[in-house]
Amino acid sequence: MIQIPSYFKVVLDAPVPIGNAGTAPRAELLALIGLLVVVMGACTKKSEAPSMPKPAIASEEPKPALAKADPVAVVIAAPATPAVALPTAVSGTEKRSCEVEIGGKFEGPRRTASEDYYIYFAIGDCLDANAKMVYRGLGSEEGNFFGEVFVPCGVDLTVCGSLEPRSLETNSKPTTRYGKVDKSFHAEGVGEIEFRNLIVPLKPNAEKRFPQAHSAL
Repeated sequence: MIQIPSYFKVVLDAPVPIGNAGTAPRAELLALIGLLVVVMGACTKKSEAPSMPKPAIASEEPKPALAKADPVAVVIAAPATPAVALPTAVSGTEKRSCEVEIGGKFEGPRRTASEDYYIYFAIGDCLDANAKMVYRGLGSEEGNFFGEVFVPCGVDLTVCGSLEPRSLETNSKPTTRYGKVDKSFHAEGVGEIEFRNLIVPLKPNAEKRFPQAHSAL
């Protein structure tokens, strides 16, 4: 509802002179006042219209100042010195090993169908009952032999041979036909030490059994 100001009420109650004709009709005056009231109401509504709030603009937070980085210290490591293996002192009591190869053939009685040739290498006398036997090997059917053995350098080897009963066992068998090379062989040198073309004479003898062979090292 539009409120009529008090000064308009005063005007409505007072007569308005219009020339010599008298006063203006009240109806016309009321129409004029109504028009003024409408115009004033429109202005009032326009002035009272709420203003649209401005959108809030998020303020940017101040960025923290970057700390000034300290210069990076670059350390170049010196190349490692390779370890050098020092030569190991060799004890005077340590013995070297020598590789000895011995070959030849048997002479004397020929083997029978139930016998085989055997060759023996020993440190010391191979005919000795307590000989240190280091090799026992089978000869060929034709009567040839070849053997290879590793022994401490500096030892003297002797060579014996025999005809023994054929057997699947590795141990020696009693025999009455055997013999020995009449010289010894010194194991000293570098690389393969070879003794070739030896002759082992086989002769009838008292029954004997050669000792079991074992490694010399």
